[in-house]
Amino acid sequence: DPRLAHQEIVKLLTYVNFARPVEPDDVVTLTPLSAGVGDFALLNALRANDRRLAQSLLERMLAEEEPILILQSIVSQFRDVLLVREILDAHGTLEDVVGQLGLHKYRAQLASEHARRYSLPALEAIYHRLLEVDTAIKTGQMPGNLALEMLVIELTR
Repeated sequence: DPRLAHQEIVKLLTYVNFARPVEPDDVVTLTPLSAGVGDFALLNALRANDRRLAQSLLERMLAEEEPILILQSIVSQFRDVLLVREILDAHGTLEDVVGQLGLHKYRAQLASEHARRYSLPALEAIYHRLLEVDTAIKTGQMPGNLALEMLVIELTR
């Protein structure tokens, strides 16, 4: 996917502030399917209501990881966004986000961008839905891959 590859290259260059060569550790840290920050690609697709891209990313992730691990990553990303929304609503800054949540500045910036797209009640509703999906998977009420696919559909309406 050339468009996705281009986005990843720009993300990596931005991460190093165009000031140094991109190192292998940078790629591991930021590339989707390999680390938490990269999971923002799926969150980007969900936020943009890009169902096709979100489903494609989810399909690739399911080929590499167990559904529960993917869900945990999604929960982690939305938790960050929810906490950032609360800080922003209290007139906090990016520096406040970094300090209070202990996030890397780049991850805090991404979470802040996402937080500005959602209201606090919307994020709370999503977070509660994530709990329902987690419970359904862990209790065997629904297979993990199906639960995640349905979640992507719900979040991209």
